[in-house]
Amino acid sequence: MHRRLLLLAALAASHVLAAAAQAGGVQPGALELPGKRSATSSTYLNPDGSYTAVVAPQAVNYRGLRLPLVGAAVGLAIPAVAPVAAIGLADDLWSGPERGFGAHLRARVTTGTLKLVGIPLWALWRTRSPSGAVLVALCANVLNQLDTRPGRALKAFLLGSLLVRGAPRGAVAAAVLLAPYDHREMTMLGDAGSNALGAVLGLHSVRRLSGPRRIGAIGALAVLTVVADRRSLGELIESTPVLSSLDALGRQP
Repeated sequence: MHRRLLLLAALAASHVLAAAAQAGGVQPGALELPGKRSATSSTYLNPDGSYTAVVAPQAVNYRGLRLPLVGAAVGLAIPAVAPVAAIGLADDLWSGPERGFGAHLRARVTTGTLKLVGIPLWALWRTRSPSGAVLVALCANVLNQLDTRPGRALKAFLLGSLLVRGAPRGAVAAAVLLAPYDHREMTMLGDAGSNALGAVLGLHSVRRLSGPRRIGAIGALAVLTVVADRRSLGELIESTPVLSSLDALGRQP
């Protein structure tokens, strides 16, 4: 009963966070006031002359829109991956210009380096298996690499859940609740949400896969990781007609 109440509370929190971002009162055509911007809030001047403050961790999406980050709610829905969500949130809030493994390693101390080290160590502690840790870390990274367009990472998570024959109900429910807001560019998952959902898939895969099947999954994810580091996975999806059509489902033009 306690676990069910915790799950319901976490799901309600994720829905409230997303709904609050939608209902923040920012009108179409509103202008953000850069001088009043911080990592956790933005102030907008609406066309009718009123002001609206949106208070939440925020980031800029691919269109240049500054949106609330609600992916940390995944850590509430699935406490097992809360450390991953926290590491991802740190990267959301304080990341620098570095992109790719090489850039982070050359810079040495970055939030990206924290993810490169912290998530595998957490996964090793959680799975007690080197191969399990690699699988979890790769899942977290690949789903994060896919989070470059609204809804893309959530679709990948739901598809991955089918491939591994299920995932925790809390994570699936959180993904379904957040999907409308993510697709409509009202909120963003950010690294907190995409890394945490990827870790959920990884942990479930560790339980489902062993021996050659696990090695095969690690190999496939490693290839995607190398491709993502050299060329955007999003570009690959968008250049493939079938994948591009599926990717665009539910998204605003």
